[in-house]
Amino acid sequence: MFIKSIILALTCATLSAQAQLIPGGQTGSGKPNNDPNRPGQYDPCLRGGANCHGQPGRPQPPPGRPPGPHYPPGNYNPPAPNYPPHRPPPHRPQPPYYPPAPHYPPAPHYPPAPNYPPAPPAYSDRIVVPVYVGRSVNNEMINLNQTLDLDSRYYGWEISAVRATTRPNSPYRTVARLMTGDRTIYATEVNPGYNIDLFPDRSLYAGYQETYLWIEGSTFIETIEVELYRR
Repeated sequence: MFIKSIILALTCATLSAQAQLIPGGQTGSGKPNNDPNRPGQYDPCLRGGANCHGQPGRPQPPPGRPPGPHYPPGNYNPPAPNYPPHRPPPHRPQPPYYPPAPHYPPAPHYPPAPNYPPAPPAYSDRIVVPVYVGRSVNNEMINLNQTLDLDSRYYGWEISAVRATTRPNSPYRTVARLMTGDRTIYATEVNPGYNIDLFPDRSLYAGYQETYLWIEGSTFIETIEVELYRR
């Protein structure tokens, strides 16, 4: 009998608790469950439970935030960014490449070529062989064979005249002579002034023996020329 009383008391307490949790029902205090002044009651539909009137629950957004978009379940990847198509940079022609100029050593300095007299023409009767002196001559014998290169090329040619352009540079007596190595004198001129003109008084051939212009005294000689004649 005592056990039945305990079971009956527990049954009444359970029914009283279920009556208080039913939405819109009356609580033991006489206030409905939707009373705003009453603390929040457990409601499986508001909490997104799975047993809300036999329907699966849905997550609810937090208060004060709008609901987000609803996506069906599945594996989604973010869309690929829309980049512009790749374009290579414009081709700009490069300036032409010019290699540096090669470095050449300076040309060596060569002495001036000697003033060779022209070869005697084969069919000429008279030629003139000149030479530049450009210095003062004082008591000196000038070798005409060496100075004017009167060598074997002139065999058979006769010296018809020896001339020189001069400038007097001494107040004393000056004598110009045409002579050979054996001291034979062929022409003489005293105080010639600005020109020496010596004409042999007999045959004097070039190339056979040494021929000299002998200056006794002093004068400045610019040029000397020998006139050759072939008979």
